[in-house]
Parts: sequence; C-alpha cells; structure tokens
Amino acid sequence: MSLVDLLREYKLENSLNTLLANNINDLEILDEQRDAILNSS
Repeated sequence: MSLVDLLREYKLENSLNTLLANNINDLEILDEQRDAILNSS
C-alpha cells in the first residue's frame, strides 16, 4: 500500500495537497501551521 493510498484511507489527501500547495517542507513551519492545515481538509 502506498502513502497516497494510506492518506486516502484516512481522508488526509486534502491535507497533503494543502502541504504541497503551501510548499511547506520545514518542520518548524509545519508545526506552527499544523492546526490550520488539519482544519482545512
């Protein structure tokens, strides 16, 4: 099972799209914006 499949299973693919759209690759930024990212899905 791929990561994408797991994300779909747990309805997190929208969160992944948000991460990619925001080009978030810094863990500190990710931690700061985690709630907003999770709430956006």
